[in-house]
Amino acid sequence: MWIVVFAASFIGGAYKIKVFFDLYWQFPVVMSLSVDQKLYLQFPAISVCNLNRKMREDDLRTGEATRSPLMYSELTSSQFCRQDQNGTKIRNKKNDEVLEFLMKYYEMDKETRFQTGIDPAKFIIKCSFAGRTCSPRQLTYFDSFRYGNCITFNKKLHGVETLHVMSVGIGSGLFMKIGIISSRYLDTTHTRGIKVVIHEPNAIPSPEEEGFILSPGYETLISLKQTVVRRLPYPYKDECIDYEDQGKDSLKSRNNCIRSCIQKQNFEQCGCIDKSLGVMTDLKQCNVTDDTDACCLDRVLDYMSSSGPACNCPLSCKSVYYNGEISRALIKIQKYKPFYPKGIIPGAPGISPEEVAKLRMPRWEDKKFVRREFLRLNIFYSSLERQVYEQQPKFEESELFSYMGNEFGLWLGISLMTFFEVLEKLTSFVKYIIFIVPSPRNWWH
Repeated sequence: MWIVVFAASFIGGAYKIKVFFDLYWQFPVVMSLSVDQKLYLQFPAISVCNLNRKMREDDLRTGEATRSPLMYSELTSSQFCRQDQNGTKIRNKKNDEVLEFLMKYYEMDKETRFQTGIDPAKFIIKCSFAGRTCSPRQLTYFDSFRYGNCITFNKKLHGVETLHVMSVGIGSGLFMKIGIISSRYLDTTHTRGIKVVIHEPNAIPSPEEEGFILSPGYETLISLKQTVVRRLPYPYKDECIDYEDQGKDSLKSRNNCIRSCIQKQNFEQCGCIDKSLGVMTDLKQCNVTDDTDACCLDRVLDYMSSSGPACNCPLSCKSVYYNGEISRALIKIQKYKPFYPKGIIPGAPGISPEEVAKLRMPRWEDKKFVRREFLRLNIFYSSLERQVYEQQPKFEESELFSYMGNEFGLWLGISLMTFFEVLEKLTSFVKYIIFIVPSPRNWWH
């Protein structure tokens, strides 16, 4: 009877331990939240792009290009290839003109794209941080296939310290006065304004997928609160990685990792790549005005979104988010003061009122001109508190032995010391059987 009770208790304890081990090997995590009151906070990087990527042909200039293009596919939004219920290809002809322009634009080298785009130094009219004029070392350029030339404030660079703030509110952060130069916009640009991305100083901005659009004629206030999320690497669920430690340029961010994954499938299935993705651009470019290439790229995206293969691009082990509250108001217009070219005097003999009106040049005081061309941007912290979300293992390794001891104590009534004592006696008994008890075939001798 004792043996039966012992065996049943042992099986029950072993089962409970197995259940716990199955849970442990799933590597569950718990999320802790802490609120840190900091004396100072690192100010984020602010990237600003004009919504117009290229100037009109009669307004081209010269200059030097810097940084590398970064883009998620713009061609998918053009709906260049679709199929009806019978599988017949349908071309959206009204987008052919746009696609032809995109093909020519993508074929340009980086320097040419910079020269044909709007000069960032010209559309940023004024820049100040905490009341002081921005240093040229704090402003860097990069180009985007969708938005052309962009500018980044407070990017982390070798030998340049990023900015920190010790106060909050308007005047403690970044102020910009921006002129969008809408008179240079292409006919294919249907929206006037800028794209603003707020990100970590060491992160690669992605204006194609992130940020928000601001319209001219307004002063916009963006008050920020910083949130930090720390995740655990493999074998925990998120399997996060540090993209900054990756050797390949295409893996410097999660967005670039996804783009590279899509490009590999494009080249494998179509023999060419979607250059608007901005990675692996040394490979052959697909001709999106051709039905075969266009529909092949479309099928690759449909296949990957429905059945795979999935891109192995996990989240970053550390992410910093800037949660902002946005408010805006119309820019106050000063009393109208007309401005005329030198030598033109209203009311002078030989100049009609109609000619004077045509010669009048737009100024900041011109209400329509201001509302069409200019905007103000204020970005600042509303609090120096920082919320930190951190993943922690739900079970430590030491808890395995504690749980085993609890289960054996509950089911068998033994402690760890008793367990090893029984184990020692069983070992001694086995040795006795093997080495001391004589073999039966030797009993006759």
